Amino acid sequence: MSKLSVKQRLLVARKRGKRNGTRDGLVMLAVLAVLFPTFVLASDLRTAGPGMATSLQALEHAPRADVSLSFGGDVILGRYVVAAAEGSNESLLGDAAPIFAASDIGAVNLETPILEDADPKDQTDKHIFSDAPPEMLEYIEDVDLVFTANNHAADYGQETIGQTNLHVEEMGLIAVGGGNSLAEAYEPEFVDINGFRVGFVSFTDVLAPQVGVAAEHSGVATSNLKYLLPAVRRAERQSDFVIVNAHWGVEYQTSPTVRQRELAEALAGAGANLIIGNHPHVLQRAEMIDDTMVFYSLGNLVADQGWSDTRETVVPTVILSPQTGLATVYVEPFRIKEARVQSVEGGLSYRKNSAFSKILRRSNISFERDGSALVTTFYFPKVTNQ
Repeated sequence: MSKLSVKQRLLVARKRGKRNGTRDGLVMLAVLAVLFPTFVLASDLRTAGPGMATSLQALEHAPRADVSLSFGGDVILGRYVVAAAEGSNESLLGDAAPIFAASDIGAVNLETPILEDADPKDQTDKHIFSDAPPEMLEYIEDVDLVFTANNHAADYGQETIGQTNLHVEEMGLIAVGGGNSLAEAYEPEFVDINGFRVGFVSFTDVLAPQVGVAAEHSGVATSNLKYLLPAVRRAERQSDFVIVNAHWGVEYQTSPTVRQRELAEALAGAGANLIIGNHPHVLQRAEMIDDTMVFYSLGNLVADQGWSDTRETVVPTVILSPQTGLATVYVEPFRIKEARVQSVEGGLSYRKNSAFSKILRRSNISFERDGSALVTTFYFPKVTNQ
């Protein structure tokens, strides 16, 4: 294994503290569980009965050796989201924030360039622009890693990408997908959790002016398979589990395109264990391609779009067992209200069913309904060589 960079070491240290803090905070919960036996907590939520499993419970009761990953969809921190955040200290992640806080790695698609002073004169030749000041990152502080390879990455020119990466890293986050050269943009990022290495690759199949990286200028990784597939293979050789973030598809279309499926098959063949899709701003189905799990689109997570489908979202949490090679996946539904993530429990169960129906539509995965989540498992072929 190659040596960790400074930012990777910082993330590992942060994760260890975060994980221990979460577990220490559960001592009182354990005491209450003993005093009130009606609240029976399953020792292994993979076999819990109906109504027992939620993503947060699964994270709280996962063995220490397991590795947990939670994912969110498109995060738009500019436009009306700025006004929604002003005057409040509340996380824009809302009811999903505890899930990201409890996970070893929480990752989202950052759909917004982060700039100190965005100048309209620098805008590229496109119709919709997005930008946010660095302080907006504080509203997603429970996230640890952001994917930046998307069609908004260079809304204010190529220099936008470097500025975004700088502000993201100053917040202690890892940015994946952009760089000052071809090698840097396509270079996988690696995070070690308890000796288990996770590799991340991010790319966009949706292009915009000045977005794509080239030998002579900065940019983000694109779907050019000449560079993309070797990056995935490199991640597969150097890690125990490979996650690819794909910015692809057609906006507001609830079914994946032929192009998405073709790319997913190529990525799976190159060694991706999990593919997380973004860009359509609405939910699309999940499916398995051989041993690879694909979420074609997680929809929005933090956004100001107001029509119904763009306000439905899910947060998949994947708990990996290095000893057995088993991945247990919990898919938790949420709703976006006034830019913040809101639970759909209780009287909002019809919204839960609506979100689940989009994940399940034409899916080849056998999910079980367990509590507030859909649950499934799959095996990843490579098991850590600890």
